[in-house]
Amino acid sequence: EDIVAKIRSEFPDCVIDLLQVKNGSPIPDNNFSISTIHTTLSSKGFLLRHLIAHFLYFRNQRYDAVFPLYGTIGGLPNTYNLELYAYLIPARYHIGFDSLSNYKVINIQKLLFRRTVKFIASQCMFIVNIITTCIFFIYAFLWMLLLSPLTIFHKRKKRSTVEHK
Repeated sequence: EDIVAKIRSEFPDCVIDLLQVKNGSPIPDNNFSISTIHTTLSSKGFLLRHLIAHFLYFRNQRYDAVFPLYGTIGGLPNTYNLELYAYLIPARYHIGFDSLSNYKVINIQKLLFRRTVKFIASQCMFIVNIITTCIFFIYAFLWMLLLSPLTIFHKRKKRSTVEHK
């Protein structure tokens, strides 16, 4: 299934852009339904770190997910002559994988809500544990206070019985 069609069906208002790392390759036709195509300069002798820098630049600007659509790689070791395309998804959305290792689009707000609920629940459990521990220590301390006079009385009684004999 085409990832663009999947994204469009789940999130019709989502803007999908395309990053093209250009090596004299044609721009893909319109069946991708891409709103904007960002084109880099020629990638002849492109170091991998330059390619990663391009991706990070776009991701840090306004995109949450950048992932390859297709590409061809060739050239010298550590250099890439690329015809590579990548979808760019805005920061409201998060690209993940489902159980079958297919791309899955997650609404980042739902993800944040779920994480927030988990965080609040864990904090509540932590507070309950602290309160329970404090109650236990207070309870133990009160028993020590209650039983200490009995201990003193028991020691005196023991002494007095020894003295009488």
